[in-house]
Amino acid sequence: MATHYLDDRGPETVNRLLLWKPVIDGHQSMSQFFRLKQMNEMMLGRGGDRINWHRRCLEGEVVEVAGYSMTPALVSQISALSLQPSAWMDGVGVIWIEAAREKLPQVVAKLHEQWPADRLTVELCSGVPFWQVPDTYDAECLSTLTVKCLKQADGVCHA
Repeated sequence: MATHYLDDRGPETVNRLLLWKPVIDGHQSMSQFFRLKQMNEMMLGRGGDRINWHRRCLEGEVVEVAGYSMTPALVSQISALSLQPSAWMDGVGVIWIEAAREKLPQVVAKLHEQWPADRLTVELCSGVPFWQVPDTYDAECLSTLTVKCLKQADGVCHA
């Protein structure tokens, strides 16, 4: 959403941007989010039939996921978003912290290839995607790396 804000408002709106495992594809992100609903249904013993909650929501049903009422309008708008190369990338310094074990996912690496090299700092932080964890967890690597990056005057950080 931040990148679409910059598309609308222009790169002069901010100097730098810190992204924590940003969503590249809104549709995929919503599908992963709705998996929380399916997992919850299964854990409560109500998940015998696999239900496509994402599709049901887009077809008009308000679906509660992890305490959030997901409306068709909200899910439709988020599903339509994607992170694409854009003019703002030339003017905004970006710190991208990716939750990955050893290397960047291929889709992320491909997007980074299209980015102006002097405008992008990429850091890996070992972590688990939130939709794979049914409870809250402490991402110490993310916290430590974020503080370190924010303290750097030039926006370049190294763990």
